Amino acid sequence: LPPGIPGRLLVTGHNNALMPLIRYDTGDIASLSLGPCPCGITLPTFENLAGRYYRYSQTPEWTRPRVNGMLKALTSLPHEMLAGLKQYQFHQKKGKKFMLYLNIDKEPREELLNLLNEAWKKLNPENDRWSFEIKKVEKVHRSINGKVMDFYSDYYPESQRAQASQSDKI
Repeated sequence: LPPGIPGRLLVTGHNNALMPLIRYDTGDIASLSLGPCPCGITLPTFENLAGRYYRYSQTPEWTRPRVNGMLKALTSLPHEMLAGLKQYQFHQKKGKKFMLYLNIDKEPREELLNLLNEAWKKLNPENDRWSFEIKKVEKVHRSINGKVMDFYSDYYPESQRAQASQSDKI
């Protein structure tokens, strides 16, 4: 894409003959930088990291607004409310259910749970209600390639959710 236009960040490494990366999909969305990097590197660089790419095409209607809204609600909370939080992950389950997994040192504060539940209610249209549950876990789900995504869905094809059951066993 031309500079300044956001797109999926793919990486190709030219210097590692033993393990070449060819169009490795990082899952990030960014744009090509218009000018030189302030660090002095002369290779192309990216800027404006805009978030993660998700495959929403196979998920039910209203998935994207719910996920984006909950990510925004969670990341906009005051830091002290998120004390001890190591990781979080949203899981869309079949049967109209969303889970929020929290890898947190202690039990989540009641105030945090209330704010997240209120955010969920605002994002849930009257004509398409989905349940929402928050669960403390020791680990969050990793994709087949070992990445931790902040959202995954049981509506993805089997190849993308092969390890999804691992987080439910915790």
